Amino acid sequence: EFDPNNIQAYLYLARAAVTRGELFAARGSLDEKDKATAQAVALLEQAARTAESDPSADIDLLTLKLRLARDKGSTTPREQAELFEPQFLALANKFSSSARAFGVLSAFYSEYSVYAGPTLGPENLRKAIEAGEKAMELDPGNVGYAINAADLHYRSYSIYDKKEEIQKAIEIAQKALELPGAQDTAGPRERVNKFNRYRLYSLVANCYIEWVLGD
Repeated sequence: EFDPNNIQAYLYLARAAVTRGELFAARGSLDEKDKATAQAVALLEQAARTAESDPSADIDLLTLKLRLARDKGSTTPREQAELFEPQFLALANKFSSSARAFGVLSAFYSEYSVYAGPTLGPENLRKAIEAGEKAMELDPGNVGYAINAADLHYRSYSIYDKKEEIQKAIEIAQKALELPGAQDTAGPRERVNKFNRYRLYSLVANCYIEWVLGD
């Protein structure tokens, strides 16, 4: 009320509404859960209208809608992928300079590359890689985007046995080891950075093992 343009306030309220709905559901109050979910959607829609240059509300809104579609179970994964793909693409187009928007797009394609069927799956994996590399390009210092891109290339190699894919995964992972988010440091980020280094070293090791076994 005091600051109607505070996007973070909308996001916190929406997440609180979602959590409240989950608590109602755990008690068997499904009608109350639906009301809380509707409130969350309304808050995120209002936030998206308020902050045209900030992708946070649009991302949370679209992610929530996808989650609700899955929970209903009225559509197959393939139908969900086809229904929501235009919306995630529109998000990336609207915020074309946002690494986070492309990171979310990559995550969407990555998830639906797993269980969207033999035809749609491989195509979605390719799109996941493209979006993941775009996110990495827009925010080259973000170790999370680098880990995601390297992992997607590794997954592509594991499926299609293309040596250039595993070479790309190794290249990205080794460069990511030099990023600030993968350095040994004291303080609040110590555990996070250490875990990032662990993931990168594990990925590189697995890549070389697969490469040797493949030869």
